[in-house]
Amino acid sequence: MPRAIPLPPILSESSLGRRMAIGALLLLGVWLRVSHADEHGSDVLSVTHAALSWVGMGENPYGHGYAVSQPPGAPFAYGPLALLWYAVTPGNIELIVSVLLLFIMALANRLLGLAGLALWIPLGILANDGSNDTSAGLFLLGAMLLAERRPGWGAAALAGVVAFKPYALAFLPPLVAFAGPGVLIPFALASTIAWGPAVLLWGAGNIVTSLRMATDVHAAAWYSLGELLKVAHSRRGALLVVQLASGAAASIVSLLLVRSARRMAVWGTVIFAATLFTGWWATVAYWAAVVPLLAWHVDAWFADAAGWAARVGSGRRGEPVADLAPAPAPSAPATTQGRGAQVGAE
Repeated sequence: MPRAIPLPPILSESSLGRRMAIGALLLLGVWLRVSHADEHGSDVLSVTHAALSWVGMGENPYGHGYAVSQPPGAPFAYGPLALLWYAVTPGNIELIVSVLLLFIMALANRLLGLAGLALWIPLGILANDGSNDTSAGLFLLGAMLLAERRPGWGAAALAGVVAFKPYALAFLPPLVAFAGPGVLIPFALASTIAWGPAVLLWGAGNIVTSLRMATDVHAAAWYSLGELLKVAHSRRGALLVVQLASGAAASIVSLLLVRSARRMAVWGTVIFAATLFTGWWATVAYWAAVVPLLAWHVDAWFADAAGWAARVGSGRRGEPVADLAPAPAPSAPATTQGRGAQVGAE
């Protein structure tokens, strides 16, 4: 029985085949995104730009709906940093960010992660359809990678992501489990900086009203537990209890189990999904926020799985993968006579 499971040459860290595969995936991913440039389906950016118009007129962007949404009446249910981001970026910023994520994976030599991002067609559509989750995915990836090395700064960055799109709060409990409760201090300080001006200018009550209206505006359940169970519109409030309970339960479990950066990514995603998709209305676009983070780790997960298989195959499950490498071939014995003795000693 072999002592280790060799990886295909294309997965070798420095092989030409790997570089060629990364180049091909990069080109394919860019093409898939550009080919969907005419896709439209989300009203998020339309509402955001309408909210920016209200800000420009000195009006409150929160607490009311907008006629440009589908259906009409959807609020601006995002954080103040979303207003800032879309005020200073071009109209195709989601497409730019989506391509940037591909290059990040390619430059980091994440072959499998790049494959996931490049080949999952919904990501190409979401880069063009008017949603804002692709930008959220870039910000969340940056915040969590920073948290691995500098947890305090990562917590502050995560607060910024929450001030862009509040669903990123799902990653706070795993971060606390990973780095300790001390990260709550920079998170709170950064949150105060990010949300404070908006609260003072427009009122906390109006912001909360917009968040509540975001669900109420939808007449039919969609892509959620409410749709799966065919919950009546009149009983959609009960799903809010399910959402909160699911998110709270997943958060508690994460506090008990998360001890590594990879588990932090996984359990943040679990809390994210348990909260968002157990309610009345959700969308596939939400996945664009967490897939880049998961894609970043997938190559390491594959390596771990290969190592585990090697340990199982050798009957030495408790030993590190390095211990399972084939032993080096013994060198030729040195001769002891004439010139051979000199050769053997060199």
